[in-house]
Formats: sequence, structure tokens, C-alpha cells
Amino acid sequence: MRANLVQLSAVDLHPLAAELREALVQRVGEEKHSKSFPLYDWQRISYAFGRIPRGDSLLEVGPGKRYLTQMLAKSRRYQRQAAIDIVDHTGKMPKQVEFRQMSVAELDFPDKSFDTVLCMEVLEHLDTPLLQPAIDHLRRVCRGRLIMSVPYLEPLPLPSYHLQRFDTARVLEMFPHATMTVLFKEPVTRVPWLLLEERFDR
Repeated sequence: MRANLVQLSAVDLHPLAAELREALVQRVGEEKHSKSFPLYDWQRISYAFGRIPRGDSLLEVGPGKRYLTQMLAKSRRYQRQAAIDIVDHTGKMPKQVEFRQMSVAELDFPDKSFDTVLCMEVLEHLDTPLLQPAIDHLRRVCRGRLIMSVPYLEPLPLPSYHLQRFDTARVLEMFPHATMTVLFKEPVTRVPWLLLEERFDR
């Protein structure tokens, strides 16, 4: 498998990430914040932020702690910024973000609705019957760039909160046209992430 290799410890935090992280550390303290969202997670979203192109519209699937959501909102890169999750984030999003509660396997948007679709650390949580429909929907609603990330070569047995494992053979089968980047954590014995990027004609 051909993939770019990135050591996250060498990735500088984007200024928006550094600003947001500092505000959170000031609120709860360095130790508590680092346990809930380690530095390599900030480096991961900083790297991903750098891969997200400008455009008219973006859909974020599974915003989690909403840190990347806030960075995107502050950057004003998109006229329309939408997010979906099975968890209700109503009232917790930046005011310009259009949030809808729904499953990625049942995306209720027309074909080619978004210039960019972002789905990071979501696919590994899906039951097997939902996995391929979810990927099909992500591709369907995207007219520009689809950016996804998953844990890569996670050892067995999987933790209880992960339902899917992505090894090389499975990745090549499911994402044959994707550009791939392995994001290594520090220390390297930790499970890396695999960033997958697919491009579509507008």
C-alpha cells in the first residue's frame, strides 16, 4: 500500500487549534485536558485542517468534542457549514453551524450537496451492516473532496467501543482510489490513524 507517512510530533498546532487548546487548559488545567484530548489529537486535527480545501459548503460527520468544528467556524472558510451526529449537539454548536441529528448511514441530503465532506474517527464505531451504506452516502453527498480517518492496524481484540478493524487489505478493498496518509502518534507503539482522501468531479 502506498501511503504518505506523517509523524504527528512534528506537526505544529494550527493557530486556531493552539488558541482553542489554551482556552481549554486555562479552564480545566493541563493534566485534566491532556487526559481527555492528548496533544497528538490536536496535532491530528491541525494536520487535517490543513488538508481541508476552501469552498462554499462543508459537512462534518460525527463532530465529537467539536474542536475541529469550532476551528472551521472561526476560519470562515465556508458559506455553509453543516454537521450531523447520532448524538444531539443542539445548542452546543457555533451559531453558524447547521446541525441535524441523524446517522451517517442515512444521510438525508441531496446528491452532491457539499464541496467537502469530513468524517473523522466515525467509521470504526459502526456495525457491519451500516458500514458500506455509510461510505456510499458520504460519497453520494460529496461533490469535491471526501476526507476520512480511521484507526489503522489496530491490535485484536478491539476495544469495546470499536466495531470495525482496518488493515491494509480491507483499506485497499474499500477505498481503492483514496490518497492515504498514515499519522503516527508518539510513542509509535500507539495505534496510528489512517487519513483517507477521495476526490470527485464537481
